[in-house]
Amino acid sequence: MLFEWLATANEQESLTVDAAERRVLWDVESMLEPQLPMLLSRDYDVHVERARRALSEWEGE
Repeated sequence: MLFEWLATANEQESLTVDAAERRVLWDVESMLEPQLPMLLSRDYDVHVERARRALSEWEGE
């Protein structure tokens, strides 16, 4: 979920951060990406949705 959040936030530039913070976020995203082979999976979106549901249930939402 961290990777998905970072990728979305970086793509949409939806975070209010300065240039140095943006660079750190890009760097963290690029470090996570090679560690997640499921990113190349055809059903990556299914994995993300399952993780969202599991975390939401864990939080009691």
